[in-house]
Amino acid sequence: MMEKRRGYSDFRVDNWGWWQYRAVVASVWEFWDLQGIFSRVARMCNARSKAAAELVESWVVEISRQMQVWCGGLIYLTGAVFVAAMRQALSLGGWMGTRSGYMSGWGAYCLSMSCPLCFLLFGGLLTGCSLISEAHPAVNPVANITVNIATPLQPLHGFGSQFDGGVFLSNRVTDDQWRRTITTMVSDIGALTGVAPRPGELDRQKPLVAGGGFSRAIDFSGVETVSDLFRRFSSGGIGDLFPSANIDTKWSHPWLNGLKATDYGRYLDEIAGKAVATVADWEKRSGREPEYLQLWNEPLSGNEELAGGTVQDLIAIIKHAGRNLRSAGYSRVRFLVPNEETVQHTLDVMRAIARDEEAMSYVGAIGYHSYPYGSDYSYIPRLLATRAQGKLFDDSIRQRLELRSLSRRYGIPVWMTEVSNGYSPGGPRATKESYVPDSIDWIIGRSIHIHDEFRYAGASAFYGMLAVWTDVADRGHFPNGGSRNLRSDGESLILVDTAADEVIVTATGQAIGHFGRWLHRGARYLDGESSNPFMLVSPFLDSNRFVAVLVNTASTMIRATIRIEGSAFAGTVNGERSRTGAYREAVPPVKASGSSLALDLPGWSVTSITVPVQ
Repeated sequence: MMEKRRGYSDFRVDNWGWWQYRAVVASVWEFWDLQGIFSRVARMCNARSKAAAELVESWVVEISRQMQVWCGGLIYLTGAVFVAAMRQALSLGGWMGTRSGYMSGWGAYCLSMSCPLCFLLFGGLLTGCSLISEAHPAVNPVANITVNIATPLQPLHGFGSQFDGGVFLSNRVTDDQWRRTITTMVSDIGALTGVAPRPGELDRQKPLVAGGGFSRAIDFSGVETVSDLFRRFSSGGIGDLFPSANIDTKWSHPWLNGLKATDYGRYLDEIAGKAVATVADWEKRSGREPEYLQLWNEPLSGNEELAGGTVQDLIAIIKHAGRNLRSAGYSRVRFLVPNEETVQHTLDVMRAIARDEEAMSYVGAIGYHSYPYGSDYSYIPRLLATRAQGKLFDDSIRQRLELRSLSRRYGIPVWMTEVSNGYSPGGPRATKESYVPDSIDWIIGRSIHIHDEFRYAGASAFYGMLAVWTDVADRGHFPNGGSRNLRSDGESLILVDTAADEVIVTATGQAIGHFGRWLHRGARYLDGESSNPFMLVSPFLDSNRFVAVLVNTASTMIRATIRIEGSAFAGTVNGERSRTGAYREAVPPVKASGSSLALDLPGWSVTSITVPVQ
């Protein structure tokens, strides 16, 4: 009977005992022929002293025996892990080595290693080199960027944040500090938009009053303070800020939950009444009907501010509030909804709202947040380890593409309305001074984030966490914060250190400023492609100006050649850049003409440029 030839599938190490593991180690020991190497050393010694040679030889034999015993025991203790690894490695290596040994006449030894061991080590070396190459890809020093000006995409609404009423009502901030804060916000952030302070209740103990409208006195003091500061210190007044109805039944209006259980119609009337009262107050203060009204923040996810609410509750509130506003004569205002914690939650809610034609007629913008904490776009280290290395977040980008598709289908803009805790995967209470990074890393990370929201989600607006945060507010919000560093709140746009009399633009404020300082509302985002994954470009057409924000995530300089289709450059390139050790330094002016422009961009930098086009 012909002997069966052993193949790869015949090598199995299931149910081995200790002696079999020891036998494997003994085989490996023989493969490498270490005992033979030591024997040759002994023979060299023999030339001088036979006794020395015998002593070395005895040492070698004993060391070999002990190594086999101890290594065999160690491998035995690893159990299933060793079995799984050896089953694959030794079986495949042995099979390949046997075949190659047969073909070479059993003479293919290298460094005293037999064929199976050579294949195993060589394969491991190749695998290691591959992993290192993947983790540290080579950077092309050239980037070819093509931008299509002929077919502009979504219009820009702006950059901003939430305005917290408690911060602005503090009497610890001096008038001069407020002046510097507002002027810095307008000049350094630019294209400013945001949500005005949320109105609460003046007296929660007041009994309900039957009748139309909201049954409690509404506290608009935060709105009044912010409006007054902008009126005094900004030539554009309150600008593109808009109000919030603050439909919050978890903290602000918990009594609405009892009403919902007993009289759902009255529950909807109360909420719609507050929406109408908020719009009326805004019109009185600003002299115009607001364009947008934010109904709520994270109603069903995250904060869950619509306590016990459902998607059907959201749809009912949108329709009831919308009807009441139209009946009150407000034809312009539309809602910013749903502002859920994540892109996926926002998609789920908006798909349900979109199935109701009347509800969609009241929606003016789709708001979403970039959470949870520690996720792809919330956590800066994750951005720097992945997107800054030329890689993509598959699931997060897929969700954003779906959101962009929904936006384009219904013709409703998409806004990213909150992100925070860039270096705190556990949330704000985990942030201590030791977590604060180099600002340029934070600027790079948030610039990448802005790029991806505009490119993949089709966003028209990008918000930080809060517009302003102060040391006084920080101590009040985190009474047990210990050594928490005010500057660790890098997601609010402006920090006011009242004790040091400083007004500070945060890293997120700097990143947003690289866009907002050079753009106006209505600028159109453009379709741009970069040949280099380490060079990200966010291009815009702002009237007769081409504006681009270029993020070089490589550690070395990249020469970027920008070619525009459908127009031509016609003037001087101006701009600014931020890099390690230098923020907002001027870009040397360069004359540009024709359809292409070449720029040398430093490694690990953000550069904003603007140039006239014709």
